[in-house]
Amino acid sequence: MTDSRSDNALEDDIPAPGPSGEVEVRDPVAFWLLGLGLVLGLLRFFKLGEWSLWMDEALTLTDAQRIADGGLHNPIGYGLVVGFAQLFSEHPSEALLRLLPALAGWACLPLSYWAFRPLLSRRAAAGATLLLALSPWHLFWSQSARFYTLAQALCLMGTGVFVRGLWGGRLRPATVGISLVLASALFHISGALVVGALLVASFAPRLMKSQRPRGFDSTALRVCLPAMLLLLCVSPWALGWLQHHIEQKPNADLLHFILTCCYFFGPSLLAGCVYGAWVAMGERSASQVFLLAAPFTVLSALSLVGLRALVSAQYAFCIFPFLCALAAGAIDSRTIPSRLRSAWMLVLALPLLAGDFLYLTSREGERPRWREAWEYVASQREPGDLVIGMGAQVGEHYLGGRNPSLRMPRSSYPLGVFFPDGPKRWKRHERSVWMVMRPLWLDGLSAKDKDVVERWLIEDCRLVRRFPVEMEGRDLDLEVWRRE
Repeated sequence: MTDSRSDNALEDDIPAPGPSGEVEVRDPVAFWLLGLGLVLGLLRFFKLGEWSLWMDEALTLTDAQRIADGGLHNPIGYGLVVGFAQLFSEHPSEALLRLLPALAGWACLPLSYWAFRPLLSRRAAAGATLLLALSPWHLFWSQSARFYTLAQALCLMGTGVFVRGLWGGRLRPATVGISLVLASALFHISGALVVGALLVASFAPRLMKSQRPRGFDSTALRVCLPAMLLLLCVSPWALGWLQHHIEQKPNADLLHFILTCCYFFGPSLLAGCVYGAWVAMGERSASQVFLLAAPFTVLSALSLVGLRALVSAQYAFCIFPFLCALAAGAIDSRTIPSRLRSAWMLVLALPLLAGDFLYLTSREGERPRWREAWEYVASQREPGDLVIGMGAQVGEHYLGGRNPSLRMPRSSYPLGVFFPDGPKRWKRHERSVWMVMRPLWLDGLSAKDKDVVERWLIEDCRLVRRFPVEMEGRDLDLEVWRRE
């Protein structure tokens, strides 16, 4: 591959995105968009301890107890989330467990502006930050005791360094940036996918015959060698994780991955991405092509994995800011009149803001109300009662006292241990049984097993409480049944 200088594409030949230099510095719209995004990002700390732990958050506590066993693929993520919370309390609350992810989630906002600023005008970069701040999906993971926002923050930091090295024709910062992005895989393996996406996106402008700065192509080519060596070093670990994931979730369902992406990304943002992609393919500036190629690569790779194992949208979380940048980048397009650019941001942002309002009110943080259900059982059960249910680790957290054994629940027992044989045994013995379940669980049983469980519930039990969540598109309701 020849150096980009042979294409007569010099840095001075490429017009700066958005307004010209002097106007760009003084753009008040960009200032207010960025400021609004940073302020609205503080929603990540609102009602931080309001919601019950959900199953994966309880698993964070469970797996943090297993770090010394050496059986985890990403012990640093578990250790940081739980260890940070335990700096404040030996028995941390929901709010403390979510504090570090919330801090990292807010940090993603200024990092997003900084990472995409070399590719976008100030106004478009600020718009991307605002979209990220308003995303209910990003708000959810910022308020979850998991490590996805930590991985995303490091990805954005590495992307910003990499882009500055690539556009400046400097190998060292480009290599450092790739290394930082790869380090995000210590929190979640999806960070390694972003490394491959950045490398592919580096060659996309040349393939699309976009104008590129001096030294762009040579830097892209030279950074491949150290990047491939880094990926080669982590490939045994990454392949081990992939094999483990396939074994744990062998029910491949590509449609599940597509539907979860469509649902959690949001219709307005998806529409913005489609239009941003259309603009990128039409105008073919290097920055537009780069912003399109990176998420396309990650989503394509995850779709291939989805043909072998169950994959959800959360594995694309690290690349999500690129989608926000792609949608907001349409502001820089010559096809949108300047008077309509603010309206474009409103079209993208208002549905996300409405989603935030619902998330914080009727949708109950988009979590089943596990805490209320288990605490209800705790207030009503008597000594000797058997308590079973979905999310036994969650139940153990709320029922197990000051030192719950989440790895081996003793106060509550997993639903799968007893069904469908449990109802057959209990018909022969006098014992009060409590069951906490999501009705959706029944749909995962075979027709025969489902019939056994439903008949037992109808004939031997009674529904004592329901804990509904008003949310379209997802069934998060909980039920508490009792056999007396």
